[in-house]
Amino acid sequence: MYQGLSAKRFLRSNDLLFPNVMKVFSIRDYGKVRAVELGGSPFGKPLMTTRVFLLDNILIDSGLKHCRKEVIELIRENPVSAVYLTHFHEDHSGNAAALQSQLNLPVLGHPITVEKMKSPRLVFPYQRVMWGAASSLDMMPLQGNIETDHFLLQPIHTPGHSRDHLSFFEAEQGWFFSGDLYLGDRIKYFRADEVFKDQVSSLEKALELDFEALFCTHNPKPVKGKEHLRRKLDFFQNLSGGVGELMKKGFPAKVIMKELKVKEPLLVKLMCFGNVSAENMILSIMESLS
Repeated sequence: MYQGLSAKRFLRSNDLLFPNVMKVFSIRDYGKVRAVELGGSPFGKPLMTTRVFLLDNILIDSGLKHCRKEVIELIRENPVSAVYLTHFHEDHSGNAAALQSQLNLPVLGHPITVEKMKSPRLVFPYQRVMWGAASSLDMMPLQGNIETDHFLLQPIHTPGHSRDHLSFFEAEQGWFFSGDLYLGDRIKYFRADEVFKDQVSSLEKALELDFEALFCTHNPKPVKGKEHLRRKLDFFQNLSGGVGELMKKGFPAKVIMKELKVKEPLLVKLMCFGNVSAENMILSIMESLS
């Protein structure tokens, strides 16, 4: 169904600040869905990879800027008619502007994503190192369902990880493209702008749907995907229950973390200047319960 690049590793970056980024580019097909894994790091093996998904004539997400050359080549050899972003974060939107300007592709997403992408944003150093900063662009708000040559995808607003977050549901095939709604059965930390109560609501909304394959951008679960999403919700609910009991005793966040044995990944927190931490998650839970 798809042509061109096979699984490979590349060694050069498009980012002038990081010309020797070690890059990962690999392709895996899940039936009629092609997942292209991307990653980049100037200091050895990438700490985190992300995926874009090719489905008929569309691309879901655009990947990180460090892999711009490979994404452009991929789309030139596997033409698509439009790009749909799940949200504005750099590892999802990093090549959207280039796909629009170089290949004349329309880029669509939630209205909040449209506003976020209009002007350049300051990013933390860790974001530039891991992904590169996304360029600004004028994209279009997504209105209604997405029709490909053979499939019909329903956009579903699933905020929490970010305010603009969208997921895409293909009912007949039982596919759920979840962006960053899932990530894992158990979550170790939050970004500072994540909202716990919104994530719980979004998980509950998603679990009302009938699907088997969970196409998470970072951690796809093609089999028993709904079960994995349920496990994340169960983890959140159990953690929230524990936090609530300790809040009744007047304990602050750091004591609650110690009592519940929630470990702070200090290296991650330091690298991200506190923008990513376990404490952020506990504080967001506390805010949802207050």
